[in-house]
Amino acid sequence: MNDKILLSVLLIGLVVVSVTGVSTLALFHDEEVSKGNTFQAGKLDLTLDITDENGQVREYNGRDVPAFFTFDDVKPGDEGEETISYHVYDNPACVSFDVIVTEDKDNGCPEPELDAESACLSNDDGELDDVLEVMIWDDDGDNIHANGEKILVNWMPVSKVTGESLGYTVNSTTRYIGMAWRVDIGVGNEVQTDSVGFDMVFKAVQARHNDDCKPPASG
Repeated sequence: MNDKILLSVLLIGLVVVSVTGVSTLALFHDEEVSKGNTFQAGKLDLTLDITDENGQVREYNGRDVPAFFTFDDVKPGDEGEETISYHVYDNPACVSFDVIVTEDKDNGCPEPELDAESACLSNDDGELDDVLEVMIWDDDGDNIHANGEKILVNWMPVSKVTGESLGYTVNSTTRYIGMAWRVDIGVGNEVQTDSVGFDMVFKAVQARHNDDCKPPASG
């Protein structure tokens, strides 16, 4: 009986010692919580402005941009010009454009063309892409190339235009390029019924963390 009492006392002592030991480990402490941390990706959106058939300026993005040029009766001596405006929204970027030929056809060989181009019947490779020349420049929006406006492409066949840089573009501003075209008066019957089609691809790449895209030096 005495042994059982002694054992009970020892167990109670151990429990007390254990509880006391835990309490001695309660050190000074503090806790701060920063709530609601999030990351959201930024946005970069390139849009193009085009004057529609009603004379209204409309803004388009890459999913539904109509053609800048649609001519179906081009002759030697013809020429024209289109001013294209573009914007980069939300973040500055460097913009470039490329011309990708999608069609180059003879579309048959009428007698005058066959006389001028004996190989016309052997292929369907048109000549208009070689004589339709373009000049492209940084424009101020007035549709006229003036002194001081940088020439980006200086009169070359449209099929040769590739990878032209428009440089650094500040976000939410409007910039313009002028694109003039011509078919020289000296071109002959070899281009009769020929056609050339092309896509103009504009690309914007973010400026931040991009060593190849720096704003122009001031001054």
